[in-house]
Amino acid sequence: MTVSLLSARWIVTGTTTENVPDIHKNAALAHEDGVILAIGSLEDMRRDYPGAPETAYPHHLILPGLVNSHHHIGLTPLQLGAPDYALELWFAARLSFRSVDPYLDTLYSAFEMISSGITTVQHIQGWAVGDYEEVKASVPADRLLVFEASDGWAPLCEFLGLPVPDVPSPHVNDTQ
Repeated sequence: MTVSLLSARWIVTGTTTENVPDIHKNAALAHEDGVILAIGSLEDMRRDYPGAPETAYPHHLILPGLVNSHHHIGLTPLQLGAPDYALELWFAARLSFRSVDPYLDTLYSAFEMISSGITTVQHIQGWAVGDYEEVKASVPADRLLVFEASDGWAPLCEFLGLPVPDVPSPHVNDTQ
């Protein structure tokens, strides 16, 4: 594939250390196979990539992809009927939610995020389908660890294939 240019009135490349947007005015970016090669002034980019096809957006802003790195569900608890209670009450309210197909929930979530500008997401289906025994039965035995913090490091480390640390296991919640 060949190098192409995208030009715009503004290109935002991130933020400075003071959380001020780093904005390039009348700029372009060169890309090839989905990889950004360079960003600079429109004049410099045309000079550095002569003959590269250019898609121009003279009245627009180009932003980097927005990433949502912590997302659990598509339909919000409010959409499913749980008011915005304190955390403990909110968990209890979730117990009465109607069942939603995880695939459709994820698909809905993707549509919502794309429409708001999110380009990358880590979707965590927070509610396994079924009761405790059904969920346990759905996991292959070699990938399942039922762990209690009071068991200490040994079962967890063995499961993960890691050495047991030389520090006490943090299984007690005390103030000392």
